[in-house]
Amino acid sequence: DGTLFGEALERGVGYLLSRQDGDGFIGRDLGPQHFMYSHALATLALLENVILADDRGILHRSAQQAVAAMLSAQLKDGAWGYTNDANREIGDGSITIWQLQALLTAREADLEIDGKDLDAAIRKALQYIQSLRNPRGLTAYDTYGRFQYGACAMTAADLFIRGLAAPALSKADKQRLLDAGLELTTQADPES
Repeated sequence: DGTLFGEALERGVGYLLSRQDGDGFIGRDLGPQHFMYSHALATLALLENVILADDRGILHRSAQQAVAAMLSAQLKDGAWGYTNDANREIGDGSITIWQLQALLTAREADLEIDGKDLDAAIRKALQYIQSLRNPRGLTAYDTYGRFQYGACAMTAADLFIRGLAAPALSKADKQRLLDAGLELTTQADPES
């Protein structure tokens, strides 16, 4: 639109597109360690721009490729790991929640991915996140039940993604979900 914001946005999107490889991954060339975090956030940014610009051109195709790459890296248990090596990785909740946010945005953007069932991947990832909850409802970082970053952050992220994934919930049901999460995350000992 000619404004500074528009120019900055255009440069930012251009940078993300320049980091996308032939497999659709964004940021893998910057180093293998933890690049799926970068990929999820970059994909989310592209998708938001697809929605805002109502783009069906190169940006749309790049977003489709990024989502297809993301789906190819999903582990059998529904999670994602630090890299795209689905045969070697162990998933964790934090990375999985970022991937889920991008997939939910892809669904909002009406993105179709050839041969891939976006809703099935979302359901599988949500089931993985559910498996991380302890009997009190607190969400661990991984299936080993670790709370190395505290229960508050992962439980809050879990509540956030469930809210995004369930737009059909009534306002009252969403409020109950948030109230329950607030009560859980303010309790002192997450592992008891």
